[in-house]
Amino acid sequence: MLLSSWLTLVSVLILGAMAPGPSLGLVVQNTARAGVAQGLLTAIAHALGVGCYALLATLGLVVVMKSSPLLFDVMQVCGALFLAYLGYKAITAGPAPQPRPVVAHTHWDSISTGFLTAFLNPKIAIIFLALFSQFVSAETSLAAKWLMALTALLVDGLWYCLVVLVVGHSGVIEKLSGHGQLLQRLFGVLLVAIALRVAVPVFGF
Repeated sequence: MLLSSWLTLVSVLILGAMAPGPSLGLVVQNTARAGVAQGLLTAIAHALGVGCYALLATLGLVVVMKSSPLLFDVMQVCGALFLAYLGYKAITAGPAPQPRPVVAHTHWDSISTGFLTAFLNPKIAIIFLALFSQFVSAETSLAAKWLMALTALLVDGLWYCLVVLVVGHSGVIEKLSGHGQLLQRLFGVLLVAIALRVAVPVFGF
């Protein structure tokens, strides 16, 4: 995997993780009400859920690629269109509503709510399939596929662990919330850019 492609992927994953939503609300509330330990458990479990989806997406794309190259090409184009649509929605959307996630109080509650918030969100699976289809090719090595999945896991985990560590400082969280729409729009611009990068060689623009 080229360094430039990996850096592009990392950029999208970082902005995606930073975008306000139910996951951020869950981590913040679990930390604020149950303590740093519970918040870290929630963050790590959430990252594991994201990592599972990322790995399943890369392996699933490999199966499709080997069984039907034409179908993979169609998936790639559809994925690019979907990313462009998501990017447009992110750029034009208003401020995100404040989420109201379930708050955990025990270790198991923290782990289960963190993991299931990610793993039971079908939107994450669709986004990963669309996003990774732009980076996976027939020449992509198994190590590169694992790197992509591990990158998604680490970006998500490190971001939410950082949120846990600063959540006690309300000013930091308030600033993050105040810039939530800007982060969302930056995320949208990156998604549209990736979609265009695929459209150029596919459609010969």
